[in-house]
Amino acid sequence: MQEGVVMSDEIIVKMSLSDQIYSLLKKQIINGQLKQGERINIEAIAKKYNVSRTPIREALNRLQQEGFVENIHNVGPSVVKFESEDIVELIYVNRILFSGVIELLFKNCNMKLLLAELKKCLDQQILAHENNDFESFLNYSVEFHRILIKNCGNKRIKQLTLQTQTQLDIGVLNYVKIEENKEKGINDHKKIYEALENNDMKGAIEIMEKHNVDAEEFYNKA
Repeated sequence: MQEGVVMSDEIIVKMSLSDQIYSLLKKQIINGQLKQGERINIEAIAKKYNVSRTPIREALNRLQQEGFVENIHNVGPSVVKFESEDIVELIYVNRILFSGVIELLFKNCNMKLLLAELKKCLDQQILAHENNDFESFLNYSVEFHRILIKNCGNKRIKQLTLQTQTQLDIGVLNYVKIEENKEKGINDHKKIYEALENNDMKGAIEIMEKHNVDAEEFYNKA
């Protein structure tokens, strides 16, 4: 299989085979095509995409390092499965880290450029919701958080928060499938945007904390 080929209705250009498989599997895990706890069949992937097992194993090793995949004895590579307690712990960690992220945004980033990027993402999230496009809604919901993280200007906080956020994205699929929670997510993102626009660091931190606390309470009741 050559670079720039079509994989699962997507064109991936200028990427190694390992990178292509990694991106494909990661997307399938995050959007729920590969379910939590589901075994990942290396032979089936190799046959489906006409590739050797080596780049698949490389991709799985990378996904394991990032917390998406675990190797289970006598089972093999499987999508990591989060219990409610695991998700609550991740949300708590995420809440603490994001307070630092937002504080750093006010110190380090170009706020005008940040707001433009967030506005574009938020508009697309709203449009996806209006069009009942759940996959796009989820992608833009995740991207809103990623934009904040990547602009914080502290590589260690960025690395820790991205890792936690990525693991959390797998666990919260059930949360964002609920209509009330989707609408709440959009409204919270609007409020965070407005706080940043108004140079209100304290307000932005409080809204993000509440954003996480509400999700934490949801899973505490699960």
